[in-house]
Amino acid sequence: MAKLQLHFNGSFAFKKEEISRILQAASEENGLNDTLPNLMQKTSLGNAKVGRIKSWTIRAGLIQNHRLTPEGEIVWRRDPYLESSVTEWLMHFYLSFGGQGIQPTPKSPEDWGGWCYFVYSFLPENSKFTSEEFLDSCTAVFEEESKVIADRIKFIFRTYTDSQALASCKFLTQENKKYVTGYARLPNPYLVGYFLALLWQRNFQEEGSVLTESILNQKMGLAAVLGVKATTLQEQLNALEAYGIIEQRRGQCLLSKSYGVGMNPWYCWRSRMTANPNICLQGVRPDNQVYLLLWDTPNENDLVRIVLYNNALRVNYRENLLQRINQSDRFLTLHHDLERELTAIKFMCSGIKEQMVLLEGLDCLITYLQVYSPKHLTLFWNNLEKTRKLERILWVILPQQLVPKIWPAMRMKSMFD
Repeated sequence: MAKLQLHFNGSFAFKKEEISRILQAASEENGLNDTLPNLMQKTSLGNAKVGRIKSWTIRAGLIQNHRLTPEGEIVWRRDPYLESSVTEWLMHFYLSFGGQGIQPTPKSPEDWGGWCYFVYSFLPENSKFTSEEFLDSCTAVFEEESKVIADRIKFIFRTYTDSQALASCKFLTQENKKYVTGYARLPNPYLVGYFLALLWQRNFQEEGSVLTESILNQKMGLAAVLGVKATTLQEQLNALEAYGIIEQRRGQCLLSKSYGVGMNPWYCWRSRMTANPNICLQGVRPDNQVYLLLWDTPNENDLVRIVLYNNALRVNYRENLLQRINQSDRFLTLHHDLERELTAIKFMCSGIKEQMVLLEGLDCLITYLQVYSPKHLTLFWNNLEKTRKLERILWVILPQQLVPKIWPAMRMKSMFD
């Protein structure tokens, strides 16, 4: 019989806030290669907890050899509080392998322990179950006593259902006394493409193309890790093809060159990690105010997809400004014309048939005000935040570093989500 391999965390559950502390310590010069007292001071975690939370972070794929992994580095840089669903899915992906990472698969998932057994053996056969039913299944597979197994598997359930853990991705939900799978909020196509590329290297190595059927039914593969059936996974593959990540021809699946064979999938994917071109900007309330879409490096393809997905009108502030100013003026004095600029921004939302306006290029005004008149920048942000009675929702695309501290968190959304 197999070993459960679920004692790594002691009595401490998965909590993103504590994992974030470990990531911060790992990002420093000496990483986690330090004395226990120093690590306790850096993380504000007790002596019994530091090592256990570090173990969670290792299993989640964010720490290796006392330092941040490549994935851990970008998560720490872009999502230090682990709030994004992209980060949650990334951690789930690595947790599902029971600490073994992207290695050749074992003969049976249970050989890598209870977590791997749960994701790759039990869930594909049980879309709705009680904790007792999973316990009975584990008791027949693992050598530990039933009482020990019951105590350890509760940490799996808590990880997927606790709001301080991975509940947002809805890989596993709870209805009354039963757990339910099959209703996950799937990650953006670029992250799914990254998972596919890693699993491709693991299973197919240097193969340039494989049967699509092989991916749909891949052992410990993409369908199970996303918590979906083969039909839903085929829809995901179709989406990956639309984004140029794969090609499908006559039952064959080919990875595109940007994710291609012989290349490190991490370096191919990392620049795309933050983009969610299917992000929903509709349904916000109040719907007559200004909202901020935080996006450091917008690209044309994703902008087009967002406009189509949300029935938005795309407006460029720079182009709009050039049309309004007198070309014979020798100097711009925008800080003296803030009311005019605010009126122009409001007018962009008037008399249009689209449901919202997606405004890009406003960073040029923000940067101008930062340089020429910081006090007018503060005035501009205050007035923009207080703007009401717009005919359409206005979403302003801005780099994260330009967002003011006064802006309400409920009126911001990140492309990292």
